[in-house]
Amino acid sequence: MRPAAGESKVTNRGVVSIIGAGPGDPELITVKALKRIQAADVILYDRLVGDALLAEARENCPLHLLRQSPRSSFHESGDDRTYTRLPCC
Repeated sequence: MRPAAGESKVTNRGVVSIIGAGPGDPELITVKALKRIQAADVILYDRLVGDALLAEARENCPLHLLRQSPRSSFHESGDDRTYTRLPCC
């Protein structure tokens, strides 16, 4: 349903950033990627992301380790609620 003229529709849209950790050296990450990590509300990461990059997250930012299934894409290590936050997952 569209809002009437003059009204605005409030949506709960956010930004999802997919950041590659590169070859493993935290000094080689791009400035833009580092800023996204530092501003993130939630971080989903896999085993390839080093502790030095995760340390750049805000103090109250939840970090969720994703584990790779041998047969398919990623599944979470326990809390299915994380995926309900992202329509793509």
